[in-house]
Order: sequence, then structure tokens, then C-alpha cells
Amino acid sequence: MRMAVVYRWSRSIPGREAEAMKTMAENHAFLERMIAEDRVTSAEYVNFWTDVWSNSLIVRGEREGLMSVLAEPEHREIVAKAAYTTEEFRIDFAEVGENPSEVYGAWAAMLQTKATG
Repeated sequence: MRMAVVYRWSRSIPGREAEAMKTMAENHAFLERMIAEDRVTSAEYVNFWTDVWSNSLIVRGEREGLMSVLAEPEHREIVAKAAYTTEEFRIDFAEVGENPSEVYGAWAAMLQTKATG
């Protein structure tokens, strides 16, 4: 199953802007390595113009590869720095696919299993 990990933040904490930029550069280099190792398929920065979460990073890949990236000590350190240097930092996880039944079918099957015991 393909997944996406979405990192969101609103802005740098005043006085920590330089550290936030350094953390972003570290994360960019880390993700480039993960892409080269085929553990991640893509990483895209998104700047929403109409949302309080104006900054996002969407990382896509197969579930196994993404989960291995999330478990990396370097990733955990980058996340800690990002949370320290930016406001409203959060991480969301999503299943992704081009076909709605691919994404919502697994969810519906899970619900049916839970409903029938």
C-alpha cells in the first residue's frame, strides 16, 4: 500500500528562524538520501495560500519504506528540531492511491470486519 506522510507547520518561532532553516536543509538532504535508497518515492514542499497550515512537506512511498524512514534516529532528531523551531508542527499519515476503491476499500473492509466481529 502506498502512503504519504504530511509534515505541517505554520511559521518559524521568532528567534529560531536560522535554526529552522538549518533543520529544513538537513531534512532535505536526508530525504534525498532516502529517495536514492528507494525508501521514499518523492518529497514535495507545498505552500498553501488558503490554510492556516501554510507550509507542508508531503513525502510519498510504499508503507514499508516510509515506516523504515520514520524509525531512523536521524529522522526522529529532525522531527524534534522541527517541533522546537516551528509553530503548530504536526505529522499526518495517509494511504494514497489513484483509484478511490484502492484507498477507501481497505478502510471499508476494516469497518466491515469490526462490525461483524
